[in-house]
Amino acid sequence: MLAFVLSGGGNRGAIQVGALQVLFEAGIQPDLIVGTSIGAINGTYLAIDPTVRASYELADIWRRVTRANTYPGNRLTAVWSLLRGREGLFPNQAWYNFINAALAVKTFGEIKGCQVRVVATDLATATLVSFGDDPALAIVDALMASTALPPLHAPWTIKGRKYIDGGAVAGLPLRVALDLGAQTIFALHIVGPVTPVEQIRSVLGVANQAVGALLRQQLLFDIERARGRKNVRLYEIKLSVDFPIAPWDFSHTDELIDIGREATKAFLASTPLHQPTLRERLANGFSRVTAPAWSAGTSLVSTLWPKPQPAESEAGLSQ
Repeated sequence: MLAFVLSGGGNRGAIQVGALQVLFEAGIQPDLIVGTSIGAINGTYLAIDPTVRASYELADIWRRVTRANTYPGNRLTAVWSLLRGREGLFPNQAWYNFINAALAVKTFGEIKGCQVRVVATDLATATLVSFGDDPALAIVDALMASTALPPLHAPWTIKGRKYIDGGAVAGLPLRVALDLGAQTIFALHIVGPVTPVEQIRSVLGVANQAVGALLRQQLLFDIERARGRKNVRLYEIKLSVDFPIAPWDFSHTDELIDIGREATKAFLASTPLHQPTLRERLANGFSRVTAPAWSAGTSLVSTLWPKPQPAESEAGLSQ
């Protein structure tokens, strides 16, 4: 089974769109997509229609994301929410409406493209929860749970339980893909800049740095565990954003998409990937690939089954 695993990354998530475009253009077709937070939104959209065309449609959706449909209001809105004792600083109804309108289907049972799992955190138990196996569950509810980042958005309730952003327990949910039997994993890992210690001048800044350090250690542990699994091939594509972006700033979408495309092209051009054996190809029914080696810009299908080349004519040889 070939899986795409998409990390969280907030408004930097557009960088994954560029990466996904390149992967689909290269002919890599997932059997499973697992995502957390913004990666869950990107992944679910493409699980519904895992095609190159849909990856470009996703880019158009990203170009319509604004502060108004993610964190509506201003500082006064946040202060008022704080004074009223609300669970989130900004209302999330606009975000719900935006996500729901973007989805071509509304329940997990209607998804026919490939398997998908949406990762969230159970607030009561602080444990990972994976949505996607209940065909009746509304997709938008799972995505709202996976992206409910405290304190910006309130926890999202599903069947009486409260959930928050999946990144709290699995910033890169490799374990979900492994548990479902993935043997080849392309992990799209968004890496943001780390604030230099000398620039941290507040309690909030210290707390944010401490939490970030804990999450990075968990992520590194998950990556090493995946690398240590027998018969599992992990291809981690690091999507680095080297400049700071405020959480509500969505003006860098096209720039991030381009960065994601270039990073993924460079990865495919420089990384020797596994060439599937005949047995593996037979096991896949020759319908999906297991990630063989290829050169950038070349379809995996043409790499596995190249078209016969016409023999050169005597005239051509004599030139």
